[in-house]
Amino acid sequence: MLGDLPNMSRPHLDHSGDVKLVGDIDGGGRLDLVLGGMPQTPLSWWRWPDLLLTTIATARVEFTTDGVLCRCRRGW
Repeated sequence: MLGDLPNMSRPHLDHSGDVKLVGDIDGGGRLDLVLGGMPQTPLSWWRWPDLLLTTIATARVEFTTDGVLCRCRRGW
């Protein structure tokens, strides 16, 4: 999985803000991106490898500069 690490220098990801997280969000076996910052750049999931953008949340002011991704399962 580490060989499939997304390239964070892509020009269309310049608005990534303060939150930059990498993890397999959709269980597809590839590392996806979670990026966010100010209200004009909402917290977003970028599915790898096609970089399909999905907005998760929009901040009223801004997001914190730290974050954590974890695996959650249903039916515990």
